[in-house]
Amino acid sequence: MIPEQPLPPDDFAPPPEDEAEYDAWFRAQVEAAIAEADDPNCEWIPNEAILQENAILRAELETMIEAQKNTKNNAPDMDRARKPGQELSDSPPRAAECHGRSAPTE
Repeated sequence: MIPEQPLPPDDFAPPPEDEAEYDAWFRAQVEAAIAEADDPNCEWIPNEAILQENAILRAELETMIEAQKNTKNNAPDMDRARKPGQELSDSPPRAAECHGRSAPTE
């Protein structure tokens, strides 16, 4: 099962477009990240744990994809479902054709 992803913090704002404002914003982001990393209460997650979690998620996703492929492969063959002499068409049948009547010609 894929865990819920955390939402961005309430104070998140996209970076400004002005070069000077962006520089100030970037420096503030770096300082905040350094302060968070230096906090003794900061929880560090080892890379191995992340790699293991991603491997599990990847395996689950591959299983889901394979199940979808199998479902599509086991779908009824529509060529066999059509009437003899009936041509295949990419467009849906007209309403009159759906009710067993011929559609008016245009």
